[in-house]
Amino acid sequence: MNDHDDIEKQREEDGEILLDLTQPLPAPPKKRHPVLWLTLFVLLGAAGFAGYVGYMFLTVPPQTPGSERIVLIPSGASGRKIAEILATESVIRDKTLFMLLARFYRSGKTMKAGEYQFTTAMLPTDVLTMLQDGKVYARFITIPEGYTARQMADVLAEHQLDKAAFLAFVFDKQNAARFNIAADTLEGYLFPSTYHITRETTAEALAQMMVEEFWKVMTPDLRQEIAQQGMTVHEIVTLASIVEEEARLPEERELIAAVYRNRLRIGMKLDSDPTVIYGIPNFNGNLTRTDLQTDTPYNTYMRKGLPPGPIASPGKASILAAIRPANVKYLYFVAKNDGSHQFSTNYQDHLRAVQQYQRNRKKAAAN
Repeated sequence: MNDHDDIEKQREEDGEILLDLTQPLPAPPKKRHPVLWLTLFVLLGAAGFAGYVGYMFLTVPPQTPGSERIVLIPSGASGRKIAEILATESVIRDKTLFMLLARFYRSGKTMKAGEYQFTTAMLPTDVLTMLQDGKVYARFITIPEGYTARQMADVLAEHQLDKAAFLAFVFDKQNAARFNIAADTLEGYLFPSTYHITRETTAEALAQMMVEEFWKVMTPDLRQEIAQQGMTVHEIVTLASIVEEEARLPEERELIAAVYRNRLRIGMKLDSDPTVIYGIPNFNGNLTRTDLQTDTPYNTYMRKGLPPGPIASPGKASILAAIRPANVKYLYFVAKNDGSHQFSTNYQDHLRAVQQYQRNRKKAAAN
């Protein structure tokens, strides 16, 4: 051992730390990164909060209990605009989340314009499904049997449809030709029924629906049956409209139709009050002797045969009654004041029935 080794040994014994340059240096201690951990914690927290918000959006409706909302989605509205409308009406909780949902839910389906009936208790997936399927809110409008076009127009006006536009469409001769109607107007061919309409349905569109419904009822087989009787569809519809106005009991339709068919066959005037009334502008509800003696195209007390056209829209039962009247020889009938009629085959019996029921009417009025 030389002097250098003795010195090194002595230094080791004295506790000095010697650096061995012949060995690799030890790695420095790893430093911790608190910013990284904080960032990760924030991200996890944000993800958890976003998940919670999304879960609440999808599973909790805006309001419970809910209330009805009739919402109009305009044609051409963007997804953002639709979401804004729904949020304003409290149908959805968050418009941004709804737009995101619309992008991925039932991919390929688009939201459709129209009027919808929502509630504020609906979940967003249900709202979106309705919009994608186009399940628009259907209003119902009922046109009673025996209504004239002008009476129908009043019903339409109650449902915010254009009364003037409806009447203009009905009384346009070109529209009658367009629908293969051998008449100057659509009067009588606007089939009475209950129709589904939306907020975007126009009066003209409804009139077209009604005519199309008429032609569904007036089948090719019925048209052939009418032709075989030597009559036209227009004549049958005109006769059916009179039956509709005269009949109060369903079981009397075929009997009343038989009376008029019998009169037509022998060239006898129809003497129908409803036809006279139809020909009186602004009828006040009181039919007078003067009215019966005033000549108009619809006064069947003054003129033989059918009037120029229908006086109302008959239902299917009256149309069938006009085509297939009862096999009876009646030529007269008079109201019995209870909705029914007394039918007679000759004038003498008819006069006795008229006197009887007039007396009964006077007695009832006196009491």
